[in-house]
Amino acid sequence: MANKFKMKFKVTGLELEIEGDRADIPLMTQNIGSQFVGLLEPAANIAEGEAPAVKKVANDAKPAAQIEDKSTKGRGRRKIVNGGGGGSKSTITLTPDHERWGAPSQDWTGTEKSIWLLKVLADGDHKGGATANEIANVFAEHFQTAGKLTRQNVDSGLRGVANGADALVVRQGTGKFTLTQKGIAKATTLVEEVKPKASV
Repeated sequence: MANKFKMKFKVTGLELEIEGDRADIPLMTQNIGSQFVGLLEPAANIAEGEAPAVKKVANDAKPAAQIEDKSTKGRGRRKIVNGGGGGSKSTITLTPDHERWGAPSQDWTGTEKSIWLLKVLADGDHKGGATANEIANVFAEHFQTAGKLTRQNVDSGLRGVANGADALVVRQGTGKFTLTQKGIAKATTLVEEVKPKASV
């Protein structure tokens, strides 16, 4: 009887809804599988006669009221922290340089504003792309006068230009959007449109 083992694993009310591109399927499947393995691992350790390893999980989630760091006075560098990238913490620091990038036009669509901002971030210190939430937050922080961007509008607009041979952006498995070569060309045109002209 010492060699017998019985385990019951019941997940009540499990609902799983996943949205993304076909290219994201392998990564999502692997991550979901890892989560279930993590649930089963302690029972497997007990069956093998080993004490289950106790893992300490750091809870670094921040309340919504703390997503913006207001410790800097004036128009200096500001940090925006949010969980828009699949639950992982992201930090974007931006110091607007109107001489280099201009300022977004009120006449642009939300998608054009997002593409312009992705170019600004990539040319600055943030080369890894940005989530729809990060784009909306950075835009609200620095470019309110050009109009409002919401996470939903940014996400749907960028997803609309993320497909086909003429795609302007790519959506990574992390939820971050990055510019394609055609997107960089479009963003460069937008920058040139609003960048101050050098006087001769």
